[in-house]
Amino acid sequence: MTASRRIGRATVARHIGRARPATIDPPPASDTLAEPADPTRRMPAPAPVAPVFVDDTGRRRGRIRIVVLAVAALLAVAAAGVWLSISVAPVHPDPVPAATCAAVSAPGCAR
Repeated sequence: MTASRRIGRATVARHIGRARPATIDPPPASDTLAEPADPTRRMPAPAPVAPVFVDDTGRRRGRIRIVVLAVAALLAVAAAGVWLSISVAPVHPDPVPAATCAAVSAPGCAR
């Protein structure tokens, strides 16, 4: 039940999906090309071409959405971790007893 049409030499099936590719009308057939009046005139722009990639199923958009949401969730968790590490009161180690400092050169002892 799919209708087909021809673009150039290719047969193209009817598009079913979210994106609507632009339809391209073929240029009018002319037997002779007219010579430009001015030899320094710019060339005309090339005719537009039909899109090469159209995702009819929509799976690509869904996968990209999942990846973006996963990255956003990871960034939110990381931001919450940084915020908690800054906002929580700092933990200070217990001071080293004076007897330990006298006997052994322990870290944290002032001499």
